[in-house]
Amino acid sequence: MSLRGKILAFFLLLLAALMLLLAGLVYRSTFDHSLQQVQTQLGFAHRVLANELQSRRQAQSAMAELIAKDFTLLGEIADLVASPQQEAQSLSAALESFASRSQAGFALVLAPDGLVLAGTSAELASGARLPWNGLLNEAEPDSAERLVVLDGRVLHVNLTPIFAPRPNLMGWLLMAFELGGSHLPDSQEVFRFPLQGLEQVALRAPLAGTDGDLQVLLMRSLSAELAHYQPLQWQLMLIFAAALVLAGLGALWIANTVSRPLAQMVENVRRIAGGDYQASVATAAGGEVGLLAHEFAAMQRGIAEREETIGFLAYRDPLTELANRNRFVAELQQALLQCQPGEGVAVLLMDLDNFKDLNDTLGHEAGDQLLRLLAGRLQELLRGGEQLARLGGDEFAVLVPHCHPGQVVPTAEHYRAALQQPFVVRGISMTLNATLGIALHPDHGESAGSLLQHAEVAMYWGKAQRSPYALYRPELDRHSLVRLALMSELKSAVEEGQLSLYFQPKLDIRARRLLGVECLVRWIHPVHGFVPPDEFIPLAEQTGNVCALTRWVVRTALAQSRAWHDQGLGLGLKTAINVSALDLADPGFAGYIAAQLAEHQVQPGSLVVEITESAVMADPEQALGQLQQLCELGVRLSIDDYGTGYSSMAQLKRLPVHELKIDKSFVQDLLSNPDDDIIVRSTVELGHNMGLRVVAEGVETDAVLQRLDQLGCDIAQGYLLSKPLAPQAFAEWLAQTHWGLPRLSA
Repeated sequence: MSLRGKILAFFLLLLAALMLLLAGLVYRSTFDHSLQQVQTQLGFAHRVLANELQSRRQAQSAMAELIAKDFTLLGEIADLVASPQQEAQSLSAALESFASRSQAGFALVLAPDGLVLAGTSAELASGARLPWNGLLNEAEPDSAERLVVLDGRVLHVNLTPIFAPRPNLMGWLLMAFELGGSHLPDSQEVFRFPLQGLEQVALRAPLAGTDGDLQVLLMRSLSAELAHYQPLQWQLMLIFAAALVLAGLGALWIANTVSRPLAQMVENVRRIAGGDYQASVATAAGGEVGLLAHEFAAMQRGIAEREETIGFLAYRDPLTELANRNRFVAELQQALLQCQPGEGVAVLLMDLDNFKDLNDTLGHEAGDQLLRLLAGRLQELLRGGEQLARLGGDEFAVLVPHCHPGQVVPTAEHYRAALQQPFVVRGISMTLNATLGIALHPDHGESAGSLLQHAEVAMYWGKAQRSPYALYRPELDRHSLVRLALMSELKSAVEEGQLSLYFQPKLDIRARRLLGVECLVRWIHPVHGFVPPDEFIPLAEQTGNVCALTRWVVRTALAQSRAWHDQGLGLGLKTAINVSALDLADPGFAGYIAAQLAEHQVQPGSLVVEITESAVMADPEQALGQLQQLCELGVRLSIDDYGTGYSSMAQLKRLPVHELKIDKSFVQDLLSNPDDDIIVRSTVELGHNMGLRVVAEGVETDAVLQRLDQLGCDIAQGYLLSKPLAPQAFAEWLAQTHWGLPRLSA
């Protein structure tokens, strides 16, 4: 049942119940009042009857006493008593005369013993006895009266003694009057009974002076009495009918006032559930219903706004307002469904290079502004049908429908054009670099998920190769899986002894004598075999295991140095180890090296710590503190891969280092590339001017060694001397080398 129906039914049923209750109360009241009135009337009628009968009985008793004193009657009775043989005709005639004058039913003269001497009654002849026991006893010595029944007639008999004179009793005079009187009854009974379809009320009472079998019955119609209230009942019915109609109309109005806005709200709820938030609740109702409608409308607007926000956040990137990953995947799936045979769908995944460094340096707000600027440029480069999304962080994706294999590289170059012009953030002009990974349907995947995954694999491969873009190849998956496996197994490799330390010699170029060795970590995986350092060292830095790896290198290198010293090999060789930015961020790193030097009894000056420019630039102040402690300890410090990082002269002069190490990328083509020659010569001069020794790595030919000697470079390292060797192999090489051994004084 609807709310309107419930309200209407409630009001009508409530009013009907109240009316029925009121009608019942009115009927009960009128019925009780009518019954009480009838009972009162019957009681009054009974009292009137009793009074009438009493008056008549008194009059009849007085008349009987008067007749009993009549001299004529006394004479007749005396004659009859004196001569019982004579007939009583004259006495009967006298009695007939008295009975007629007094309107008595009959009259009798009784002997003193109660025998009938004469009378006018056919039922009680001469010589008969009275049928009413005890009446004669009641009359002695005075008169007595009683209501009796004789042959179906109700008689009031009065028995009066006849004296001649007193106390000589001559006989009795009995006068019988029909419907004789009686005094008030001893008890009454009121009862109701139907008679011809009408309710009757009767009063029944026994009359005193009888044997108990004579009662009076008074009756009155209760229905006739209730009929006087019939107009009132009709009026009440009319009032009730009018009240029902008015109540129904009022309830219907209230129900409509309440239910219509509520019904509209229910309809709006259904529409909201279906995603339609535009319907409004318009009502003129006031009070709570109007307030409810107003609040519902406000709630509806709030839900619509939140739904819009949720929808935006579900499919849009809040920073750039581009499509997010969810929206991009949905659009990619739709593009794959609509792709025709012979056509392809390309996914280009762009990831910025070194964005974290820029973000940390300039702050997140500047990084966000930079991402918004890049998003704007990429949007300007969009062509028909192509879609752009920000997948998260500094990753952007481009969907290129109807793309053929020959178009993917030009498309990648097209979007890399967004990086050609510098970006200005907070007044600082900066140039961004990025790597694009490319995956093409159907060659590189059938689903949206596989295409995104393969594009990401290609992108990371491109970063590793320092290529601006890379196209996915199936063999890259194996590389990606191996990379994941190595990340999880690197820690156990350190603990289980899968790592080993190799040594590559360093040469004093001017003296052509060995100066020291650089310790290089090698990982021989039980499944994948030899794992290059360029692969697992970055993994160690990403997973946070590089600190444990470095400490293992320190222990192993110093232990090996001590062992060679004890064996009399490599006396005077300096041992160089490489550390990362995370090592310099460890407050206990310098203390750990000091403890290991003391434990293995190695002179601090025999240890060289090589650090990269990027490690120093990650946190210059922290790195400076660690390097200062190492320098005070006596450990020699070297800047590794100089020229490939972002260090400045101001930073370089603050560092307590002892040597610069030129990256092999500038040394290997030294003879064929004039620019490399200039860079090496400038670096050597810079280092010498700052009081530093200069090391060149990647020396593979004697000609390069000669050129380095001409440029004034101090130390050489590379395959010209030896490739990295295991400890035993290095000991054997050291025993056979033609290079001069270090002097003990060194």
